[in-house]
Amino acid sequence: MKAAIVQNSTIINIVEASNLADARALFGSGADVITLPSGAAIGWVRSAGEWSASNTTQTYRSIDKVEAMGLIRAVTSMTPAQELAFRDDPNLALFWRIWREDVGNVIHRDHPLTATILGALKSAGYLSQAQSQAVLDNWPTA
Repeated sequence: MKAAIVQNSTIINIVEASNLADARALFGSGADVITLPSGAAIGWVRSAGEWSASNTTQTYRSIDKVEAMGLIRAVTSMTPAQELAFRDDPNLALFWRIWREDVGNVIHRDHPLTATILGALKSAGYLSQAQSQAVLDNWPTA
């Protein structure tokens, strides 16, 4: 099944999951995760309970892993000691494996792995919901 991650009444990401509960588990209790409405896509907006394509689409550029980590550092104001703890946290072993093996050299804001990464960092307590949104809001544009 396909699930949509919704923020501010806008679909910001789409993920494949076995069921809605599994999709919600990826993003933590603070995320608004719904079954993808028929025909909907990233950027669609909900108004009065109905989904429609947005007529204002922002174009985001792909960034490399160094720039992505810089964005996370900037949003969290992470100190060097906090970053070491973050990198050595055994609860993030899967995150770092995905980061090394599944994430290419460039990362796009709307790729499903971006939402997975932000969800893992929220679940582990390294990002709040507001900081996760700030990463997306501050993503460089094309």
